[in-house]
Amino acid sequence: EKEKQCEADGIALKTNITVTHTGRISKAHLCSIFSNLTDNAAHECETLPPNKERIITLNAAQKNGFISVICENPVKDGRDRVLKPSDSSGYGMKILRDIAKEYDGRYSCEIKGGVCTSKITINIHK
Repeated sequence: EKEKQCEADGIALKTNITVTHTGRISKAHLCSIFSNLTDNAAHECETLPPNKERIITLNAAQKNGFISVICENPVKDGRDRVLKPSDSSGYGMKILRDIAKEYDGRYSCEIKGGVCTSKITINIHK
């Protein structure tokens, strides 16, 4: 669904997802992770000037009882900084932070070199 939406908006969505076991993570939370990361990245891509490439990379892997998801996308304001859910006007980052906490994980988002990198890691066994 998100791939079709990105395509319609002129955004390339490249994924590499190698998660085979989700453990205790609910399907709703897993879906929420991917959809919130993609929605946030797509929203940023929509603000880019027409001459800037609109691309989202979404990678997910599992190792040692954790699932890690990393989403990267270009941003209009390339000023380096750490973004906090409490500073966000929407709910996407707050939802990601809350899901990470529920599963003894971490969520972070930073902009560096004109690229926004959002990372969430969740414990699938605890």
